[in-house]
Amino acid sequence: MLALLAGCSSSHAVGFQPAPTALRMPSIDVDSEIVAVVADERVLDVPAQPWVVGWWSGGSAPGDDSGTVVLDVHLDTLEHGDGPFVRVDELVAGDPAEIVGHDGTVHRYEVSDVRAYTKTVLPYAELFRQQGPPQAVIVTCGGQFDPETGWDSNVVVMLTPASR
Repeated sequence: MLALLAGCSSSHAVGFQPAPTALRMPSIDVDSEIVAVVADERVLDVPAQPWVVGWWSGGSAPGDDSGTVVLDVHLDTLEHGDGPFVRVDELVAGDPAEIVGHDGTVHRYEVSDVRAYTKTVLPYAELFRQQGPPQAVIVTCGGQFDPETGWDSNVVVMLTPASR
């Protein structure tokens, strides 16, 4: 789960917004279902299976004119093992990504950066912003694994709308 900053809320969405349906990142063989997730008491839910991506339903949707489409996914789980994002460290700037909207529209993005943050310094305000130019982020775990406490970091894939 991801903790949200006090400045973030799930009040951006007006009414019901259907979830996007899929995330595709061919350079790391990702073709994953997307499901809506919510922030409960400022903690963002993450789907239990590492091959299913969560979309923060309180934030921007693919195709919106501004704000961040926030996606989250487990790197792995004890129950299910590795998920497709175990290859996240292979992503490089310019790699393509597609988010399929609820209506079938394919929204094309490019990886602009891959960053690792210790969980205590994750820049929530930047990642969950709902103003400014459109972007998408994918947040997963990474860093060093401790069997007692889990992963010590988050890996954030920054996506910008593709220019083509």
